[in-house]
Amino acid sequence: MRPLGRKALKLRETNLDAVFDDRTRADVRRKQLLSIASELFSQKGFEATSMRDIATAAGIMSGSLYYHFVSKENIYVAVVGESIAKITSAVAAAIDSIPEPWAQLEAAAIAHCEALLIPSGFRVLTTPLFPPNLAPGVRAQLVEQRDRFERMMAVVIDALPMQAGFDHKIFQRQYLGALNWIPVWYKPDGSFAPDQIARQFVSTMRSALSVASPPCGRQTNPGLNMGVERRSSNESIGPR
Repeated sequence: MRPLGRKALKLRETNLDAVFDDRTRADVRRKQLLSIASELFSQKGFEATSMRDIATAAGIMSGSLYYHFVSKENIYVAVVGESIAKITSAVAAAIDSIPEPWAQLEAAAIAHCEALLIPSGFRVLTTPLFPPNLAPGVRAQLVEQRDRFERMMAVVIDALPMQAGFDHKIFQRQYLGALNWIPVWYKPDGSFAPDQIARQFVSTMRSALSVASPPCGRQTNPGLNMGVERRSSNESIGPR
């Protein structure tokens, strides 16, 4: 094969640079659209937000939005994925090299709260339940995204020393549910910063689980009859 001359090499490099520039611009634009969609989903809800709403907020024609996403469901899956990825990355970095279980949970809670509440980068979407009437394939993607994060947190929570009778799975539901509800009532100009809220929450939970007396009631294993394993796939208990 004949080697390429200098002009041909230069032209090839220029074409490759153009391709990479196009991909970079497309990636940046895609992230911008996801951020806008996340804001709208948070404000109006999934069902009340249309593709046209997202396009209008982004300052583009509705048809241009389909260049990046094939449907609103596709956007929603991507938004949830970005939300979970942001929290997962923050939590994983925070708990690295922390051996003590409760200190590890506190670091995880702080990272989780800061990812949710500090307005930097991608706006994390929080919603109590997945939208109804989603296609089974779309719901399966959302459940898998949620479960990946929950599996990581299960390792942290299962290591916590608890009084006999307390169930780690129930604690995990309480922990994630409480943290993910904070954006509903949190006020940026309030008295407590995200890290202070996280520390107080973990401290409260730890104090409750460290009480010498067993939990109230006759049931010795709360996880047996409270539907822990029967949680609906519609519930978005991880980062929401």
